[in-house]
Amino acid sequence: DGIYNDLKAFLYIRKNNLQHGDENIGGGNLTQAIALFSVINFLGKIQYYFDKRERLQLNEDGEPNIIEEQAFIHLVRKLDALEIKLGLPANDSAVLKLVWSGFRNKLAHVSNVELGKQVMVYVIGDPDDTLTINTMLSKIENKEAFEHDGDNRNWRVNADILLSKLPAIKKVIIEQLHQDKDKSVDYIVLEKIIG
Repeated sequence: DGIYNDLKAFLYIRKNNLQHGDENIGGGNLTQAIALFSVINFLGKIQYYFDKRERLQLNEDGEPNIIEEQAFIHLVRKLDALEIKLGLPANDSAVLKLVWSGFRNKLAHVSNVELGKQVMVYVIGDPDDTLTINTMLSKIENKEAFEHDGDNRNWRVNADILLSKLPAIKKVIIEQLHQDKDKSVDYIVLEKIIG
């Protein structure tokens, strides 16, 4: 919730046309993407644990052995099956790996995306000052956040759309936690997963 609320500030900046003026305030494209992929990584590892806990491998120190890329692929497939469409081909592991490495890995390690990838946001026009940030997010939550240029190599992500989907993604994981009350949840392992 904290990341979700913090990132809404970038929509506020763009809605009120505060970016790119004398103060050199940016629109938040990369910062939103860094935070969003970090949250998706976090939620993906939790979902992976819920669905794979009986087969989850632990390393020799008892730490869960979750490969973040696999957790991302698993989460995308889970969301797709629940009709939360991100715009990614859920059954194409090679493309999902390409998207993961080109966005999450590059953002996490060099604060930029891979050549050929792009982070977009909306330019918001509200001359009558009638839009709220929550209204804007609700209007785009059914759109797909990712799109490619036709060959599945060069991808674009709309950070605003991805932000609008965070509450639904979080809800999936929380609901599963509540539904799995009868299943054994190893909270020590789960704590190690989430840090």
